[in-house]
Amino acid sequence: MLSSQKEKEEQAFKAFLKVNSSLNSQIENWDVQSTAGIYPDIICQRQDGQDLGFELGEWINEKQISQSNETERFQFDFLQAIGTQPENTTEHIHLALLSKRNGPLRFDSNDTEKLEQELFRLIKETDQQWPNEHHWQSPQGYHCRDFAKFPTLGKYLQKIWFPLKRTCFSSLGRGIPWIQFMWHREDPILERRQGKLFKILSQGRQVTMELHLISQ
Repeated sequence: MLSSQKEKEEQAFKAFLKVNSSLNSQIENWDVQSTAGIYPDIICQRQDGQDLGFELGEWINEKQISQSNETERFQFDFLQAIGTQPENTTEHIHLALLSKRNGPLRFDSNDTEKLEQELFRLIKETDQQWPNEHHWQSPQGYHCRDFAKFPTLGKYLQKIWFPLKRTCFSSLGRGIPWIQFMWHREDPILERRQGKLFKILSQGRQVTMELHLISQ
């Protein structure tokens, strides 16, 4: 069964490289993971020495792709407004996982300055308040849904989840931001991409390569 699955993944990746000649010309070698449950499915090494990881996913229809592209564009613009993420120096917060409001959203560049100020003020105030909130001490941490003092955040987000630092892995690995979006059921591509990432993290391994999702 495993051998058959590996063969299918090899065939799928060969077909992918065949229609991506530019990428194919950069790859020195590649191999399909031989152990079930280990992510990503395929690890490549480029000629410049950079490792690339590819995870194979199921085919998704055009409507879902369109919806996901809109969401991904909003998330990109939102995170760009924050700028380069500083080192996480909080005492209690491991991640800031953002959950956008339902429905299509477009980020207004006029909100950039206020958004950045409000987000980091909320993070600072939450971290300072943490020792006084006993129900935040569980592995679930704190789910912030009250943005009354942060109207710009409330314009775009329905909640921010702050997992408790000591219950999570001590290091996220190179290239993984600590402020990021959670996925939604309406965003199947993002759900699978981020779901694959969290499966890698759940194995207790750092991510030290570029990761890509291929839909078969």
